[in-house]
Amino acid sequence: MNVLIIGSGAREHTLATLVKESPLSKRVIVAPGNPGMKDVAEVVALREQKELLAFAKREKVDLVIIGPEQPLVEGLADVFRSAGLPVFGPGREGAKLEGSKAFSKVFMEEFSIPTAHAEMATTLDEARAIANNWEGLPVLKADGLAAGKGVFLPETPEETEATLMDLFVHHHLGAAANCLLFEERLIGPEISFFMLRNEKGYTYLGSARDHKRAYDGDMGPNTGGMGTISPAEELSSKEEEQLKEIMESTHRGLLSRKIDFRGVLFIGAMRTEKGLKVLEYNVRFGDPETQSLLPRIKEDILELLKKTAEGEELPPAVSYTYPAGVCVCIASDGYPVRGAVPQKVTLQTPDEGVRLFHAGTSETNGELVASGGRVFSLVAFGDDVVQARARVYKNIDSVHFEGMWYRKDI
Repeated sequence: MNVLIIGSGAREHTLATLVKESPLSKRVIVAPGNPGMKDVAEVVALREQKELLAFAKREKVDLVIIGPEQPLVEGLADVFRSAGLPVFGPGREGAKLEGSKAFSKVFMEEFSIPTAHAEMATTLDEARAIANNWEGLPVLKADGLAAGKGVFLPETPEETEATLMDLFVHHHLGAAANCLLFEERLIGPEISFFMLRNEKGYTYLGSARDHKRAYDGDMGPNTGGMGTISPAEELSSKEEEQLKEIMESTHRGLLSRKIDFRGVLFIGAMRTEKGLKVLEYNVRFGDPETQSLLPRIKEDILELLKKTAEGEELPPAVSYTYPAGVCVCIASDGYPVRGAVPQKVTLQTPDEGVRLFHAGTSETNGELVASGGRVFSLVAFGDDVVQARARVYKNIDSVHFEGMWYRKDI
C-alpha cells in the first residue's frame, strides 16, 4: 500500500514508524513532515488541500491518514473521499465533535453520555449573567479549536471576570471563543480513552494519561502535553462497564445522526465519585498520547487503520506487545510562554526499545535544529509504568540542545 500521512509532529512520526513496519506497507509519505521522519518515510512539503489531493491522485495513494484536528475540522477528509480515496479520519460533520465544544455537549446530552452540566454564552453580558448565578467556580471552555489553550480554571470571581474580558473584549482567542461554555468543575484524575470507529462498529485501543501543566507537580501554564503514561491506570469493574456504555452510546449516537465517522475517537474523561464523566471528544489520535499507546499494540496498525477507513468489520479487541509505555516531551527554552530560538541538536542512539519521535525539528544548512516548542517525544516501554519510566529517564541524555527542558515527574 502507498500511504499518505498528513501532519508534522511526533504523533505523525509515530504513525509513520508503525505504518512502515507493517507487511502491507509499500511506500510511506508524510506531508509536510519533519526531518526526523526521513528514516521511515518520504517527506514532501505540501500543506494546501488542492496540492495534497493532486499529489495523492498522481502518486496512486491507497490510504490517507490525517493526523491533526485542524485539517479534519476544515473538511480535508471529505475532499479526499469525494475523489474516491480511502481516508482515516472523520469528515467535517464528524469533526464537529472536537471543533465545537457546544456541538459536542449537545451530542452528549442527547445520547445520555455522562458529562458535566454546562451553560453557553455568546456575548459578554450573557457570560456575566451566567457567572453571577453560577454555584462555585466554573470551568470556562472556548467553543472552537484553540491549540490546547482554550480551557480556563479561574480560582476567584475576579479571575473569571478577567477571563471573560480577555475572550469577549480583547478577543484573546479570536473566533474560537465566540461561544463560551461554563462547565461544572469536576474533581478527579483525567483519563484518555481511544476507540477506532466506523459504521460497522468500534474497537477499544486502550488508555493514556497526559500531563498538561508545564512544570513538575502539575504547576505552571497548560501546554499541548508534556508527557504521558499508558495505560492510565486500572479501572474498576463498574468503570469498565461505564466505559463500554459511553463507547456504545457514542457509536449509536453517530449512527442516529447519520454521521459518517471513520477514524479514531479520543474520549477525554474524568474519574469522579459518581463514576466516569466525559469532558470532551477529540477526533484524532492524541499528541503525546499516541507515542506511549500505539507502539504497545501487537496488531498491525496499518491494517487496523485501513479497515476503519474502508468501513470493514473491526476486531472486538486488541492485544499488547508491551504492558506499559511512558512518553516524556523535551521542550525548548521558554515553551509554552514564548517562541523557540532555534538551537543545534546533538543526538545519540538510545537504548534498544527506546524510541525518539521528532516534533519541532527542522534543518538549517544540513544540521538538525530544535525550532519548535515541543521538540521531541522520548518513549520507553516495560512490564509496568514504573519500569518504563525508569528506562525513559535513563535515556534523556541521548538528546541535547541548548535550553532543553522536560518534566521529571511524568
